[in-house]
Amino acid sequence: MAGLNSRGLTVVEVLVAMALVGIAAGGIMSAFLTQLQSNTLSESRSSAISAAEMELEALRMLDPATLPTSGSSSPKLVAIGDHAYAVTTHYCERTDLCASSTARYVRVEVRDSQGTRAYDVEVVFTQLH
Repeated sequence: MAGLNSRGLTVVEVLVAMALVGIAAGGIMSAFLTQLQSNTLSESRSSAISAAEMELEALRMLDPATLPTSGSSSPKLVAIGDHAYAVTTHYCERTDLCASSTARYVRVEVRDSQGTRAYDVEVVFTQLH
C-alpha cells in the first residue's frame, strides 16, 4: 500500500476530483447569482418606495381642499441613487373617497426607466380639525 500512495494520483482520480470541484463551483455560482438578483430587485424596490414617499411628503404639506378632484399630474422624473423613476400622481380615482372637500384620494404610481410599474401606493389625505 505504501508503494501506491508514493506514486501520486492517476489521471482518472484527477479527472474525478476536477469534476467534483466543477460541480461544487457551479452550485456556488448559481446561488451567488440568485442572491445578486434578489439584492438588485430589493434595492430597486426600496428606491421606488423612496420616490413615492418624496411625492407623498410634498402632498402632505398641502391642504387637501386645494388638491385636484380628478385627473393626473404629469410624470415627474425622480433620481434615487443609481435609479431614475417617473412618478405620477392620480387624484380621486375613487370618487366615493373624495366626496368631502376636506378629503382627497390620491394614488402615486412609480415607473422605472423601462416604463415598468415599480411601486404603487394609495392614500386618503384628510384635513384634521
